Amino acid sequence: WDEFAADIAGIDAPFFGVTGNHDVSNEKMTSYLERRFGPTYYSFVYGGALFLVLNSQDNPNPAVEYRSGIGESQVEFAKEALAAHADVRWTFVFMHQPLFVKKDYPDVPGWGKIEGMLAARPHTVFAGHWHEYARHEVNGHVYYRLGTTGGASQLRGAERGELDQVVWVTMTKDGPVVANLDLKGIYPDDVSTDQ
Repeated sequence: WDEFAADIAGIDAPFFGVTGNHDVSNEKMTSYLERRFGPTYYSFVYGGALFLVLNSQDNPNPAVEYRSGIGESQVEFAKEALAAHADVRWTFVFMHQPLFVKKDYPDVPGWGKIEGMLAARPHTVFAGHWHEYARHEVNGHVYYRLGTTGGASQLRGAERGELDQVVWVTMTKDGPVVANLDLKGIYPDDVSTDQ
């Protein structure tokens, strides 16, 4: 964590982290992370958009692998943040695990409630965890599962979603436009889909 803190201290732009399974796989790790960096979930408004950063490792049952899920206090936090910022032009949601992939996360607590709260508002969701990029369409909204962004991968190519990429999001009057920047080039947002 000292090395990580030194790395982010040197950048000119603000850094907003998303808690992952390697950060908080038990209560002791969660407690340390919160003392060192602050809450594991939070929100802020920038440029007329709400940024809702969630902790997808917040299942109250510690026996669940990676503690996948979102606890009730976090659901209540999301409800309050969404209500307080009902007038934003867009909502961006960030979490580590792609809890929206129902076949892999059928019964995790919390996410279904938050997803229901988001249904009527323009929003986009970003997640990671699998190290494979894919664009998903969920209930008429676009959700993204990010690729490796520097993590382990076989890097077999963009068409498999296996690329080291930076996701570039440009907010327009009609909503976000997403492009994937790779050392080999720039790919559109549908270079790999859940199909």
